Amino acid sequence: MEILKILLNNEMDLTQTHKQCVRLAEFTGHSLSSQTSFATAVSEVSRNIIGMDPAASISLKVEMQNDRAKYLIAVIQNNKTHYQPTRDEGYSYAKKLVNDITAITTGHGTVIELKTPVPPTTRLRAEQVENWKQNLHNTAAISPYEEIKRKNRLLVDMADRLRVSEQRYKSVSDTLPIAIFTMTDVGEISYANKWLTDFTGKTIEEINTKRWVDVIHPDDLPLLWQQLANNDSISSLAPELRVRAGKTGEYRWHIFATIAYKSEDGTF
Repeated sequence: MEILKILLNNEMDLTQTHKQCVRLAEFTGHSLSSQTSFATAVSEVSRNIIGMDPAASISLKVEMQNDRAKYLIAVIQNNKTHYQPTRDEGYSYAKKLVNDITAITTGHGTVIELKTPVPPTTRLRAEQVENWKQNLHNTAAISPYEEIKRKNRLLVDMADRLRVSEQRYKSVSDTLPIAIFTMTDVGEISYANKWLTDFTGKTIEEINTKRWVDVIHPDDLPLLWQQLANNDSISSLAPELRVRAGKTGEYRWHIFATIAYKSEDGTF
């Protein structure tokens, strides 16, 4: 279970990594000397990556294979495709501090894993691990830089969750036998599901460029523009319009049911 992820961009990130490793090792019940050894080992391996790879990161995790096999793990990832641990002084020093350390290099980069056993007296319950996670994420920053990093990390997490949510919505909407789309008050589409583009045979860009010409029947198109121009009718816009089928060229009647959203300035 991942507890925390830190991007390794500069020396300040190295300081933050060391502090967070110490804190997590404390949570997992390690002695003071074990906390220091683990955090120092992680820092030494991370040191040579700082500034060389903008995508380099470290993930702190806890893992429970069974009731007796529990581990605190640090996973360091970077884009180095020719990494040689024997030539890395930091890696060699870390091996003296942590017994279980491995490095795997492929054509996509290098993954270095440092693992230390969690004391038998520490129980890794899901709610306890979640508390550790929240504690590390929400702890007040020691410096302005760490505060910025913390907020950036939260933004990245939110963006990732939003991206997953959008992908799920798109997958669901693409399976529905109806057209679902969003458009501005001037008729420009910002999103459309697969059904609309498949039925009309037009891409979103083509529909926007021609402003629905060749998609909506020429006799019905003025009605759409008229209702869009009338702000009072936008919220209840539900005209019956003929839409051209791309495969046959025939126009078929459709009911446009809409929901209007207002921006902060009150416009639709």
